[in-house]
Amino acid sequence: ILGELDIFLAWIAKNHEVTSSA
Repeated sequence: ILGELDIFLAWIAKNHEVTSSA
C-alpha cells in the first residue's frame, strides 16, 4: 500500500508540474 501511495503522490506531483508548465 505504501509503495502504491508513494507512486500516486509522485504521479500527482509530476502531473502538477506538467500542468503548471503548460
